[in-house]
Amino acid sequence: MHQLIDKFIVTALKGRYITLIASFLILLGGFAAWKVLPIEAYPELSNPQVRVITLVPGKGSEEVERLVTIPLEKEMYGVPGQTALRSLSLYGLSVIISTYTDVTSTTVARQQVLERIQQANIPSDVEPVLEPDVGSLREIFRYSLSSPYISAMGLRAIQQWDLEKLFRQIPGVIGIVSEGGPTKTYQVNVDPLKLRARGTTLKQVFEAVEHCNATTGGGFIEHNGNALIVRQIGLIKSEEDLRDVTISSTAAGIPIKLEMWPMWKLGQWLGEDRSVKIEKTTAWKVLCSCGGEKTHQEFCSQLKKSCLT
Repeated sequence: MHQLIDKFIVTALKGRYITLIASFLILLGGFAAWKVLPIEAYPELSNPQVRVITLVPGKGSEEVERLVTIPLEKEMYGVPGQTALRSLSLYGLSVIISTYTDVTSTTVARQQVLERIQQANIPSDVEPVLEPDVGSLREIFRYSLSSPYISAMGLRAIQQWDLEKLFRQIPGVIGIVSEGGPTKTYQVNVDPLKLRARGTTLKQVFEAVEHCNATTGGGFIEHNGNALIVRQIGLIKSEEDLRDVTISSTAAGIPIKLEMWPMWKLGQWLGEDRSVKIEKTTAWKVLCSCGGEKTHQEFCSQLKKSCLT
């Protein structure tokens, strides 16, 4: 081994000019590769995957498998470049994972899957959606909000209506996952005994709240050459609007409103997952990026610019 190294050194010293030219070419090639080759800060280590997620409220795992998962799987078989197709059926949830070869473009695969699931024979009230193309290692930023002056519900509202809009404007951000903090909802807690005393049914309460939280158009009225647009704006924006909802009326024509009974309140959405324990005044969010995007430092600089502007 030492003799081989000695011969290599002697040869390089004898041919000094050839050694210098070879060294220069190697440096030039390395510099060109550094400028031309794309550097991915978050490389994808797994094969391309497309996940189809379907929510089926109120259905058991067997019904979800029979009504949703199997029809979708039948349509997704045979997609070009597909190597595996797996599925998972849970209570109210169907997840189908389609794996492809390394050379398959996720954009083409997602388009093929999207075209095929539209042809599946599934219930009309079920809508399958594609998971964002985030891959396996696309979590690029995580932050939390906390304040001694703002409640957890207020922090969740700031995340959903202010910060999320800013983050989606940053190039490369393809998915945002929010956790923590209850979602603000207006709830109507019905007392069956009080409804019966007033001669009102639960269906009337449901229909009254639904119809009073809507907007409709009434065409337009011409006046002096101008068109006046007629609209009915009836969205519930506050607790006072909810109290003024009329459920029905008595035989004497007296309206029965929600304010007559203390059965409304401002609370959190009952369908939220509470499996993760988070501080009372803390809400956090995870940002995901698609493949081939910016480095973490570049993303943080873009994030600061978006927040400052």
